[in-house]
Amino acid sequence: MPLLKKLTAMAILGAVGALVGAVLGEMLFLGEAVPTREPRRICLLFDVSGSMGDRISRESGRSVSQLHALKDAAGDFLDRQDLATDPIGLAVFSSNSRVVSELSNDATALRRAIRGLHANGGTNLGRGLDVAASMLLRETGERWILVFTDGKPETSSSPGETPEQAALSAARRARDAGIKIVAIGTGLADADLLARATGSPDNVIISDPRKLNDAFRRSEELINRQMLASTATARGFEASVLLAGAWVALIAIGTAVGLVIGQNRHLRRRPIGTREMAVIFVGGIVAGLAAGAASQSLFYVLSGMKEIVAIGRVVSWTVLGCGIGFGIGSFVPNLNRHRATIAGAVGGVFAAFCFLTLVPVVGDTIGRLLSATILGLATGLMVVLVEATSRAAFVMVHWSENESSSLTLGTQPILVGSSPEAHVLLGDEDSPSPIMARISLSDGVVGLQDHTGATRTLAVGEILTYGRIRIEVCGTAAQATAPAVAPPKTGDVPDTVTRARDRESKWYETAGTGRRER
Repeated sequence: MPLLKKLTAMAILGAVGALVGAVLGEMLFLGEAVPTREPRRICLLFDVSGSMGDRISRESGRSVSQLHALKDAAGDFLDRQDLATDPIGLAVFSSNSRVVSELSNDATALRRAIRGLHANGGTNLGRGLDVAASMLLRETGERWILVFTDGKPETSSSPGETPEQAALSAARRARDAGIKIVAIGTGLADADLLARATGSPDNVIISDPRKLNDAFRRSEELINRQMLASTATARGFEASVLLAGAWVALIAIGTAVGLVIGQNRHLRRRPIGTREMAVIFVGGIVAGLAAGAASQSLFYVLSGMKEIVAIGRVVSWTVLGCGIGFGIGSFVPNLNRHRATIAGAVGGVFAAFCFLTLVPVVGDTIGRLLSATILGLATGLMVVLVEATSRAAFVMVHWSENESSSLTLGTQPILVGSSPEAHVLLGDEDSPSPIMARISLSDGVVGLQDHTGATRTLAVGEILTYGRIRIEVCGTAAQATAPAVAPPKTGDVPDTVTRARDRESKWYETAGTGRRER
């Protein structure tokens, strides 16, 4: 039960601390001018081959053709565009290809052109891409082809090339001219071919024909996101690196504060002290700058290589988790630093997975906040589990009949007393000395040093009592109880020494119950 309570508390406080740090980090971006983008030109390229006349059943039960569903989704797409600044054109392809509407700011004319489409013929994707690209070649600003198809290329206008080769060649010519391509596919559309045509699987949306409206919304979000990501901002490289480092540092500091508060709460200590805050602040800045700078640098250098950038994101989150795990070892007595670092790394990997998965769905800001929360939660859980599973001996502090805490034993002494540095904090009435006891583990033996400097061995199962607080020595199944030490023979030592040892023995008997001999 104490372990479950600590797991819950550390996970929640770690998550809350990381989220608070991330929210403060987002405030660094407030007041920045929204990056302006260039005007964009989009050519809608629609497959109107014979298969587009096939009927589909909508959720309402009504049966319509695929082309009819495409017209409805395209009309809704037009409603969401600012045609005053971003003109849109329309081209279609079947066995051949043609321009239906040149780039236009007239939404009414575009809708009329879309409503007049008819399905017939084969599928000549290569010719369609060439015609769409020709519409955009002389245009300035961002240029996009948004292609829709429900099948594989069937015909080719290029001698010596298969339909697939012709489509890939045309797509490559468009991309070489600086035109970007996004594809929506349904039915028998070849996702791999479309990924090669667009240049990235991220630019391909495979959809149910009945959900084309959602597919067009996703394509629109994809275009907007890529435009903003490729737009230069007023910040230079150095400023961006520092800003990213500061954002990550705030997450590191927030997470560490949450975990330290959780640890202190577990031990009934004050939430956080000045010294602890100073250590957290310095450590958070170091870990944050390292992870943030690495991530932002990779983004700048490898912005065109999505897979490597994704690896860089994972590395940066993992570095951040390692820093938090390593740093929390300063506040959890006898926590193995190497294992704590690994625990933090696991939390970082979870956060990276969350970041890469959620950002494309919910956007950058919400994705970053959720990822930071996952980092704090996972790191808190992993640190507690590592502490609980890697210790050979520990003390269980019974504060009352229903509440207890555990502390791992090791070379760092567990301090018992009324001092602010004490791990087990006693009241002044139970602690005449600031530090009443130091309990440590060395070579498999649990040792006690009292406030007078005297030492003795503690056996597993032994209980020390200080007022209402009982401290029980515990060990794992492999931990043997400390061997009993045979008392010295009184005939072998002078009487004065014997009397001194008798007094010492009596003191320990009374000290174990928290009473002092009068």
